[in-house]
Amino acid sequence: MGDQSGRQQLSHALSDLLARSGMTKSQLASDGKLSRTTVHAAFSPDSPPPSDRTLELIAEKLDADPVPLRNLLAIARNEEAAQPRESSVIRVVTEQSEGVLSTYRVETPPDPRLDKYSFDPLRPENLVRSVVQRLRAGRAYELAEAAYWATKPGIYAIFYTGANQLYAPIAGSPIPLYVGAVQSASGAGKAYSRQHTVGQRLEEHRRTLEQSRDLDPRDFMFRVLFIDDLFMGATIDALTTQFKPLWNTTIEGFGNRNPGKARRLPRPKWHELHAGPDSWAADLESRWDRAALVEQVGHHFWAWYHEDTE
Repeated sequence: MGDQSGRQQLSHALSDLLARSGMTKSQLASDGKLSRTTVHAAFSPDSPPPSDRTLELIAEKLDADPVPLRNLLAIARNEEAAQPRESSVIRVVTEQSEGVLSTYRVETPPDPRLDKYSFDPLRPENLVRSVVQRLRAGRAYELAEAAYWATKPGIYAIFYTGANQLYAPIAGSPIPLYVGAVQSASGAGKAYSRQHTVGQRLEEHRRTLEQSRDLDPRDFMFRVLFIDDLFMGATIDALTTQFKPLWNTTIEGFGNRNPGKARRLPRPKWHELHAGPDSWAADLESRWDRAALVEQVGHHFWAWYHEDTE
């Protein structure tokens, strides 16, 4: 009994005494002028400890020494007081049986559905989730339109609708190739922009596509949501985690700017795949094998779909 709680030990002790007496719980309730519910609760290890009066009456009717039972009752109450109280439903019930009033507590464990359907819209993760859903639900526009009306900071996602076989797995789908953010102040990270409007940044992306060897900016659409800087970082992280946009992850470099002659860096993966002769990256040192990059793209889409269907 060393591993048992005080309440369990009390329940077993009462059950042993009842068995030795030859009485039933119903007989005990009748002789002790207690309700059957009170007696059954006193014997149940899952119910709260009984009252002092109930325990004394049970001990008297079972012709038992009350002292060991009192000690177990004290242990059970101390253990109950030390446990953190969950949001259980506690009812105080008063019953009258043969002229005797009995008061006891009935405690119902919290229903698991309380947690399942609890929702705090102001929790950070829920706020971010709502932003992601709102962005995905927005209308998609042609990339060239952005410069005319997207004149505020915000987040955006770029989608492909063309016929390039490299991107056939997601062409025309709601899976973004690239996600980014334009903060009202200078941001940090490759997905962020120094410009102050989404339209300016998307126009820069459009020119990058225009200078590519095998992509047409008219085959790209975007969705946008103008939100506070506070939510941008977490939202971009959530979008990247959920969709793993190819140009943010496996094939980096789409959002890079010309580093200038002072910093001659190797050509980024994206420019190795797509940069045309007029691109600022055309003269950079080649570090990647194009065939290997094409293979990486295929593996990326296969892994994403495989993970999504598991």
